[in-house]
Amino acid sequence: MRRFLPILAAAAAISCACASKDDETGGDVPLDEACPNGLTYQNFGQGFVQTWCLSCHSRTSTGDRRQCAPEGLNFDTFDEVQAWAALMDRKVSGDVAGPPPDNTATGGTCTGVPTAPACTCVEQSDMSMPPAGGISEEDAELLHEWVTCGTPGAPAPPPPCFHLVPSAGAVTFASQADADAFCTNGTNAVAGDLTISASVDATCLCAVDGTVSITGGASDISLPILERAGAIVAVAVPTLTRIAAPNLNSVALDPESAVTASEDLTLSDLPALQTLDLFWLSDVGGHATFSGLDALTDLPIGHLAVIGGDLTLDGLAAVTADLTRVRTVGGTLAITNNPALSDISSLLAVDTIGGDLVVSGNTVLGGLDIGEVLATLGGAVVIENNPVITGLEGFTLLQVAHEITISGNIGLASIAGFDTLTVADGITVAGNPNLLAVVGFENLPRVNGTLALVSNPRLTFVSFPLLGAADTSTVPPDPDHGLVGGLAVTGNDLGTGLLFPELSVVRGDLVVSDNSELATLDGLDALVVVEGALTIRDNPVLPTAAAEALASVVTVSGVVTISGNAP
Repeated sequence: MRRFLPILAAAAAISCACASKDDETGGDVPLDEACPNGLTYQNFGQGFVQTWCLSCHSRTSTGDRRQCAPEGLNFDTFDEVQAWAALMDRKVSGDVAGPPPDNTATGGTCTGVPTAPACTCVEQSDMSMPPAGGISEEDAELLHEWVTCGTPGAPAPPPPCFHLVPSAGAVTFASQADADAFCTNGTNAVAGDLTISASVDATCLCAVDGTVSITGGASDISLPILERAGAIVAVAVPTLTRIAAPNLNSVALDPESAVTASEDLTLSDLPALQTLDLFWLSDVGGHATFSGLDALTDLPIGHLAVIGGDLTLDGLAAVTADLTRVRTVGGTLAITNNPALSDISSLLAVDTIGGDLVVSGNTVLGGLDIGEVLATLGGAVVIENNPVITGLEGFTLLQVAHEITISGNIGLASIAGFDTLTVADGITVAGNPNLLAVVGFENLPRVNGTLALVSNPRLTFVSFPLLGAADTSTVPPDPDHGLVGGLAVTGNDLGTGLLFPELSVVRGDLVVSDNSELATLDGLDALVVVEGALTIRDNPVLPTAAAEALASVVTVSGVVTISGNAP
């Protein structure tokens, strides 16, 4: 189980029993200079490790939750921390080159580091820690001091959850007396489900193999040393004002237990909830849902790093959501209908989303600083009805996406991101009344479905410079490398035209209509084949002769419609 001690302030009045060598003079540095803060495992090391390391480097973290931390490389005990302290210092400082120091344990096939089956030696050895960053320069210097001084300290006494004594099966806390009796019996874990239907302070509860269900008239739930639960569910409990589980590390199944649970964390429709303390929560095996929390102004989940399923933030009163350590969302990441959420820049660390990315209906969200390290997306991108977002400039590593929908964003003026995207199943940019330019997608050759630019009345310039381009790196060039399944450009301004210089084949329909200032089709000069219908109509400034000239040089499999354009 996860060990927990709060981080204590470094004691400055104690001198440590060590000496270090001055690299330049070779002489001993006085102890009060080398170790000015008197750091020990008790007053610094254990708290540092808990804050920055144990979410991955613990026996309770398994599989993907380890985030490439090799099996066996754990920091649960003082002896383990001492064995790996020099390497830890090197990783935190960013000095990841060269072999590990002499006092570092060895094993496996990677030099100085046990092998993690799913990770390469480069991923393990050449990565600074923690991967998401966040350690201040001051804390890194304190770690270096403690390690340089010989990692002084002593093993701590076993914490209350070191040895688990489980109940025989499911348990119900219908009163404080029930919780007290559970502790008096000598048990500290539930080998099944736990139902809590009243306000309780369960001071001895360490683990629940099944689901923790909060129901009925509960108003104040305190689980001060709970470290793990198979699932936690609180839905439609109007009286609930506080949930405190400050030592909860994981919502996931115990691999050694036969009990099954959803591994979900669901807090939904809790209008009175004002306090939520999940400070140390680092991983959720299933879905994490925070929805309908009308009175909760702070979402303290700053240590959450891995979500196995969906992460949903919906209908929250919170102004900010601290998601600085989230790196992996196995399902869909949905940030929707949050009337006070103004900033989600803390999502910059997300590199993998297994499902969709949905950002919708956030009325005061002014920026979308997401996607700077997002390289893997298994589903669609949906950005819609966020009225004060003005620009989209992220997604700088994303190469493959399914449908991309950007619609109904009143303040959106430009789309300049997605510059590494190479294939999408479809792209829709629609109903953005102040959008002026679409200049991202600079390296996109292929859209399997339809590219639709619809009802953006101020959109003056559109550029997809490589859309439809063949892959010239192959011999012969691969014509299917670049294609578009269909192209619809309707209801825009387009006073400065369209730019599709490489587009030669449209596999479906091509529609250019109702574009108020479109005067030329020169940006479609490379077009030779439309395998569906060709429609060019109701463009009041576009000369009919220009539309007819394009149609005359293009082989069209379907119906050709040219009408309502300028004389």
